Amino acid sequence: MTMRILLSSLALACTLTGGANAYTMETSSPKVQQALRDRLPKFNPAASAAPKNAANKVERPAEQEGVTTLPDYQVVEKKVIQPDADDWLTKEGKSRKAIRLAESKMNALDLALNRWHIPLLTPSFDQRAQADYEREKNAEETKRLERIANFGKKTGPP
Repeated sequence: MTMRILLSSLALACTLTGGANAYTMETSSPKVQQALRDRLPKFNPAASAAPKNAANKVERPAEQEGVTTLPDYQVVEKKVIQPDADDWLTKEGKSRKAIRLAESKMNALDLALNRWHIPLLTPSFDQRAQADYEREKNAEETKRLERIANFGKKTGPP
């Protein structure tokens, strides 16, 4: 009941004050705006690091009305490291992914037999699935790096 009263009084207060219009500011006169602009420091651009000799300058077309020509600049992109898909998963998520992958590779009989283990003597199905998944990821990374190394060998020195 009190929450309903609070919400209704808040809505009433917003409508009486005019909502968003209550927070708008009055604009000042042009005379006051000019007086404020006169007190600001004059714009003084920093010295350019562009080469001073004329050989490096590029011929630019004549400026047209309404067209501003910007100085040349060079963009150097840094290579963004692409995270592995597993980097976004939690430990439990990685475990579930490994188990699903192991289950998809087995038929029903293999799956039923692999679910059994002897505690303290043999690893569980979850642990074997995670180990297999890590082994496959490492093998894929090794193949990728070998392919890159062999590419360098095939092309040879310049």
